Amino acid sequence: MVHASIARKTGIGVALAALLLAGTFVADAFAGGEGITEPQVIELVETGCSVGDGDPATQCRIFPLTDDEGRTTGEIFRFRVAVSDVDGNQVGHYFLQCHYGKGTGRTCTNVLTLKPGPYTERGTIVSIGAGAHIFPPRAIVGGSGAYQNVRGEMTGRQIDGSFHVFVKLIP
Repeated sequence: MVHASIARKTGIGVALAALLLAGTFVADAFAGGEGITEPQVIELVETGCSVGDGDPATQCRIFPLTDDEGRTTGEIFRFRVAVSDVDGNQVGHYFLQCHYGKGTGRTCTNVLTLKPGPYTERGTIVSIGAGAHIFPPRAIVGGSGAYQNVRGEMTGRQIDGSFHVFVKLIP
């Protein structure tokens, strides 16, 4: 009788340990593991706010800043647009917020939220930078999911009527 009780408790303990181990592997798979292991460049394409992309989630707003006399002293840009890979598969969204104040320059923050695709994994990539242009090179300051360990640089340029974002990642 005592041996049956010990065997039953051991069996329950082994089953619980197996469930915990399986849960760890599932959580690791959903979180994207340890992040990237090799440098990589992801090229993304966005049509921007000037072209109707058909995505109801696209939002593009420019908020003017004025002084007490009503003179324009700066702007806040807030954009949310769909991004696709170079093959045209929609793989996420691109969020941009820039602050510009007269005499202070422009500071921008970019957040890419990506889903699995031929060239992308599930996760986010965050970059920030300053400069006179809306898209100067920006430092990648971190990420989550499959990109939890990244740093690097994000750049962009017009190519054939679309805006291409080059995400240069370093683990």
